[in-house]
Amino acid sequence: MNILTHTLAPVIAASAVNIISSTGKKKQIFELKHLLFIGLAGALPDLLGIHFSLSGRYTSWTHTIWFLLGLYPVLIFISCRFFRKQWILISHTAWLAAVFHLYIDSLSGGIAPLYPLSETIWGSSLIIWEYWSTADFFLFCFTAILILAVSKNEIKERMLAAADSMHLKSAAGGQKLIFRSGLVTGLILNIIDFYLNGAVLHNDWTMLLNKLHIDPIGPAGFLYFILFNFAAGMLLIWLYTVLLFRYQDSIKAVKITAGFMWFTVWFLHNGANLAAGIYTFKLFLLTIVLGFFEIITVLILGVLYYHKKADV
Repeated sequence: MNILTHTLAPVIAASAVNIISSTGKKKQIFELKHLLFIGLAGALPDLLGIHFSLSGRYTSWTHTIWFLLGLYPVLIFISCRFFRKQWILISHTAWLAAVFHLYIDSLSGGIAPLYPLSETIWGSSLIIWEYWSTADFFLFCFTAILILAVSKNEIKERMLAAADSMHLKSAAGGQKLIFRSGLVTGLILNIIDFYLNGAVLHNDWTMLLNKLHIDPIGPAGFLYFILFNFAAGMLLIWLYTVLLFRYQDSIKAVKITAGFMWFTVWFLHNGANLAAGIYTFKLFLLTIVLGFFEIITVLILGVLYYHKKADV
């Protein structure tokens, strides 16, 4: 399976636990930082053992039992250092996320868990590769909805608390903070964009390029899109800060900023390509739906970074 599925699947499971634990107005078990750590742990076998084929997976040291055994004490150490009050729960949940990664891979082509002692492949091809990107699409959308629904109070409290104390010492300091936060937001946008367009929508873009008789995007094209995303990140943070000082309401500022950027950059632009017959309806729908969740995710992360640095 793709790395996005391995990242989001354990986050969904942890969010489901949050929903159950929060009934009766009880405190949620996993905070946002815990969900991020669990998702990262779920992706570790692919992040540390990069491969582009099944044969590469079969010889990957991170897709073995030995990796899981070595990862266990590392996760305990990290959890003790950063999540002291819940280190037992967080470390074991993160470890299970990595275990689940190998289990899912065993169902989508198999793994060699005892490599290099044995090259025997364990597993099956129950989940065929044609459905991997589809799974990524639905998991991405579902996770965004779930986290926003489950953690909305935590996000709101952090943003409102930060907004109450965010009067910057000087205009120059504010401009520098907006610039830095914009770069961070642009970096996040580039990372998500790279995966969504390079993996989830790869086949759709390939079909479109073939239809238009256009060569695949080269280095110059990639550079343009990278710079564009950094510019978009800075525009997002700048527009957010303008609206924040205008309305003195961070939640409202996020809603207006996200709505404006999604409608102009994603909906209108892709709608024009649909009307001109360049995009298929499927590609149009995929881009605007993924873009909706992408812009919300990117903006919230960028805004949280902005407020965190504003309080320093």
